[in-house]
Amino acid sequence: TLRSCLLSVTKSTALPNIFALVMQIGNFLNHGTNKGAQRGFTLDTLPLLCRVEGFEDKAYSLIRFLMDTLESDRTVKDGALEDLKLCDASSKLDFDESVRRLNELEKKVTAVEGHVAPK
Repeated sequence: TLRSCLLSVTKSTALPNIFALVMQIGNFLNHGTNKGAQRGFTLDTLPLLCRVEGFEDKAYSLIRFLMDTLESDRTVKDGALEDLKLCDASSKLDFDESVRRLNELEKKVTAVEGHVAPK
């Protein structure tokens, strides 16, 4: 599940278009500052899109602008939704639980190796 999600995200042609739009928005807003003309961003900056609101309409945020823009380009929006469809199940994985189960499995493999190893 996680592997198919990662493969879908890395092979996506729609997600880079969305990320390029996000970067263009950021570069436009930061033009003339030391944060302008960036060539990338980290995913932890995405929540900022929800916090930047419109001048006249405080309910209109950058995330809403992004969604409105994607509505006008349905191929990108639909492609991104399709590419992320496999990630829904992966997003529900409990990483700590997976690490715990992997550690238990490693202990069991070590125990089996001890029984089958030549003496």
